[in-house]
Amino acid sequence: MRHAGLGTWDWDLRTNAVGWSPECYAVFGVPEGEFEGSAAAFAGLVHPNDRDRVSSCTKAAIEQRTLYECDFRILRRKDGALRWVTNIGRASYDGDGQPLRMVGTVSDITERKRTEQALRDEAQRKDEFLALLAHELRNPLAPVRMTVGLLSARAGEDAVVARCRDIIERQTAQMARLLDDLLDVSRLSRGKVELELTRVTLGEVLDAALETCRPLNEEQSHQLVVELSQDARAFVLLADAARLVGVFSNLFNNAAKYSHPGGRIEVSATVEHGQAVVWVRDKGIGISPEVLPHLFELFVQSSEARRHAPGGLGIGLSMVSRLVQLHGGSVVASSAGPGRGSEFCVRLPPAPSVPASASASSRPEAAALQPVRRRVLVADDNVDAADMTALLLQTLGCEVCVVNDGESALREADRLRPDVVLLDLGMPGLDGYETCRRIRAQPWGIAMALVALSGWSREEDRFRSREAGFDLHLAKPVEPSVLIQAVRDARPCENRRDGASIAQDSLNDGRR
Repeated sequence: MRHAGLGTWDWDLRTNAVGWSPECYAVFGVPEGEFEGSAAAFAGLVHPNDRDRVSSCTKAAIEQRTLYECDFRILRRKDGALRWVTNIGRASYDGDGQPLRMVGTVSDITERKRTEQALRDEAQRKDEFLALLAHELRNPLAPVRMTVGLLSARAGEDAVVARCRDIIERQTAQMARLLDDLLDVSRLSRGKVELELTRVTLGEVLDAALETCRPLNEEQSHQLVVELSQDARAFVLLADAARLVGVFSNLFNNAAKYSHPGGRIEVSATVEHGQAVVWVRDKGIGISPEVLPHLFELFVQSSEARRHAPGGLGIGLSMVSRLVQLHGGSVVASSAGPGRGSEFCVRLPPAPSVPASASASSRPEAAALQPVRRRVLVADDNVDAADMTALLLQTLGCEVCVVNDGESALREADRLRPDVVLLDLGMPGLDGYETCRRIRAQPWGIAMALVALSGWSREEDRFRSREAGFDLHLAKPVEPSVLIQAVRDARPCENRRDGASIAQDSLNDGRR
């Protein structure tokens, strides 16, 4: 115990006398023989901010007859140094159940606490870096995505232009998904993902996920076989539909990605023991026995997978596992080995029973690229992104004004009284948050629809935008149809004499 730096103590609960071993003096920095030997003297060594917590933990352990374990800070008497210690003990009782004494150990855990704090600081720096990286990469993607939307809105294009447009659209969508995965896996690892639960059928989720993998299957000429039993298709889940679609999209895309051209992919679903069960099977490259136990860990990719399909971050299956667990389900993988295909099985519990009228689909339909008659102000310091957003909206019939800083946005909002204001958040000088607050502070700005359009898309960024007064937060690169839907849903307010408009319910629904 001396070599381990572990001290023992003995507390008489009837007299409050406390006895110490020599190691306790070293831990608390008290010269040997100078400890007064009482509970009050011990409490005086505990950091003032931790005394109530230590007292509560001790009291609870004695009353509930459980192990007492508490980490707290001390100020060493001999040098005033702030240290962390851990106290562990257990009380004993007489025949009538009255507590007699508590005996335990104490040890210095300062280095462990410093290591834990260093790890937390490192994780925080990593999260901040990922957020900055995502923001910086989203910005150049934004004008590309808007260009694709503009090409889609133009009629009479030839086959080559259409083919090029489709390729650009798929690749920018893939890049945006990778950025979302980076941020999501960071949030999942810290337990900061909050599910937006709604009632949705398994059939709706799988149909949406299958649609996302259709281009890759067609490109590789895969044979996709889908078998969903009627009870599985109608199986009602209480789920975050968008994230669950992402789970199955990941599994379907992996099956396509790691299958040979013309391969067979099977998706089947049924109901077993009250749970929905979905299998995804392929005849592709398979999984080696060494990799299989670690498949759902972060950044795990086999050498065969890297050779067959270079790229990817090795985080998709980790996200699948964590999101399925958040939904109360499980996912397992199996494979007979390299070259012999793989199988994934997802099990999900049913939603609690409610009247049938309460169930509704949570998968919104994308807005068609059809004419929109709105007056829109676009403010973004990324000139290309602002110009392409304006050109897309003008092509669909909007009256658009473009500025590249917050001061100009404030001035033009006052002059034009637009129906919708699209504000980038990261503009230099007067940023989007402050611009929004100043617009809202004006009588003419209360009823405007204000939309944050930014590469910053973390939960804390969305919270800040709501606090600033935005109606909606869209992450770059935004899907053109989503942007158009937001602009279209800004309805004129009949009570405003100046003709301004306000976002109605469907726009407010997007605040989530």
